Amino acid sequence: MSPAAVNVPPASSHAPWRALHTRSRSERVVAGRLTQGGFETFSAQARMKRQWSDRVKRVPVPLFPGYVFARVSEIQLPRALGVAGVAGVVRSGGAAAVVREDEIEAVRHLVRGIEETGELPESVDPLSPGDRVVITTGPFRGMMGALLEMRGEAHVAIRIEALRQATAVRLDRGMVAPVARSG
Repeated sequence: MSPAAVNVPPASSHAPWRALHTRSRSERVVAGRLTQGGFETFSAQARMKRQWSDRVKRVPVPLFPGYVFARVSEIQLPRALGVAGVAGVVRSGGAAAVVREDEIEAVRHLVRGIEETGELPESVDPLSPGDRVVITTGPFRGMMGALLEMRGEAHVAIRIEALRQATAVRLDRGMVAPVARSG
């Protein structure tokens, strides 16, 4: 038995939930492999009606394509990352991010609602007009302003307080990020 195998306890229902990134279109297979490996998994798939020319069938549709949730402790993480089809783990501040239990329950509730209504939710951008943003790339990098509107591109107003003027610039959405709120 290898030294790594000795130090890796079996998966536990007490381990925190993690979001694991999977290879393209392999959420179900990865969830199955993780489950066979002793991990509790949740792949957030709703069964939706799909119509072909000759039939209508209910098929699983992932709500978060490319992701599977699994209970994985820090010690078990290397073993989970070694499962075929797992491409990585979502990280925050360099560490494997923990998905709270109430967030998993909210997603489970969402799946039930989608299956009852047959309607997928629309993806929304967490930014809305008026939000403070910082420009993350390009010649305006580091400048802060207020988001004016979202139309495929982000329109950002940059206020220069000393001049008591505002200038609007048109930027790609990927060039701005929300300013972290303090307090």
